[in-house]
Amino acid sequence: SNEIEEMNWEDCPENLNHIYLHYNQIKELNWEGCPWTLTKIDLSHNEIKEMNWKGCPKTLTSIGLSNNEIKEMYWEGCPETLTEIYLCCNKIKELNWKDCPENLTKILLNNNKIKEMNWKGCPENLTKIYLGNNKIQEINWEDCPENLTRIYLNCNNIKELNWKGCPENLDSIILSENKIKEINWEGCPENLSIINLSANNIKEINWEDCPENITRIFLHYNQIEEINW
Repeated sequence: SNEIEEMNWEDCPENLNHIYLHYNQIKELNWEGCPWTLTKIDLSHNEIKEMNWKGCPKTLTSIGLSNNEIKEMYWEGCPETLTEIYLCCNKIKELNWKDCPENLTKILLNNNKIKEMNWKGCPENLTKIYLGNNKIQEINWEDCPENLTRIYLNCNNIKELNWKGCPENLDSIILSENKIKEINWEGCPENLSIINLSANNIKEINWEDCPENITRIFLHYNQIEEINW
């Protein structure tokens, strides 16, 4: 770790495209003077409180903001080139997609304080979302982008499976360490191949309506007494 407190781009090399500034003491995002060749920046493990995109280079594709003190998702001014963002271990309480760039395909939001799955305004190109270790109680697919293929919902407070409105392209869902008691496949997308239901409260395995494309199912650390095929 270092002790950098401010982002200073003065005399920065003009062709810089990657920079790693994690484990510092940076308190705010400052893009003034940032080279327009930058594509990736890692600012995890700092003290940043707000997502500020003013002056951010239009070439940026990846940013790491995990382990900071961010409370809200804010996208105004975010470059359309952004495809992935890391926001794990912050203080975010709700999903906000207003002004989110359409090219975003991957977002990590593990270890926050999110209570609801809100997809309104979510970019259609999103394929992967990580929502483990939050406070989500119900699965909600309304307005979920059709291109979503993978979702992590482990370590939440989910009590039952709900597939209503689930995108057909979903092939992987992680639901370990929740409070699910029953396996319900009704409405489950046919493309689903991986499901993790380990460490729940499941007592019986139900295969009715189980998709034929399932290749891996994780059921360890439940209360199942026998397997019925």
